[in-house]
Amino acid sequence: KRVLGTHRARIFSQPLVRRVRGMPSVLANLGAAGGAAVITVTFIHPIDTVKTRMQVSGVGGARNYSELGLVGTVSTVSREEGVLAFWKGIPAAWLREASYT
Repeated sequence: KRVLGTHRARIFSQPLVRRVRGMPSVLANLGAAGGAAVITVTFIHPIDTVKTRMQVSGVGGARNYSELGLVGTVSTVSREEGVLAFWKGIPAAWLREASYT
């Protein structure tokens, strides 16, 4: 006789890194998705930073980046704060993306 409970336990006890008929494992898929998300966020974050600065500019007496436009905002931020300012907050963006992936 086959006991349903032991069959179910056997399915869930299989290792996550095991390949099934040539398919990548769950951990391999998770690693690939996470790596792709990190790379994408790293390249897109400067664009998002400029967009956000232009959206919230001029609030509370701060510099009005929306008057400068896209090129003016990029040149002003890079000149005054350095190129790495475009990646401020990147760890939070990675964590946000990790919650989606």
